[in-house]
Amino acid sequence: MNIVQRFGETVVGGILAAAGLLRDTYVPGVVAVMFVLALVLMTLLFLAVVRKRAGALKKARAIVERSTDDREFRTRIIDADAEFEAMRRTGSAGRKVAEAWY
Repeated sequence: MNIVQRFGETVVGGILAAAGLLRDTYVPGVVAVMFVLALVLMTLLFLAVVRKRAGALKKARAIVERSTDDREFRTRIIDADAEFEAMRRTGSAGRKVAEAWY
């Protein structure tokens, strides 16, 4: 019981210390900076995902546009399937495009 009581007192002490910090005048600025940094990080992650997906779609378009007409594309369909199968192994974006192909 003594261990549980000490743990509880430690938690209460931590909460009260954090609450005391929140009363200081500089805290809103720190919180705002943390929000801005989080926004920048999330934006960079979003742009990375969009770039990967756009690249996968660009590659898929290039595979399809190698053929000049429908007849040529029908003769190349096995090659296109193999290229999309290879795309499937390149990562999440390539896998999603390859799944859409099939």
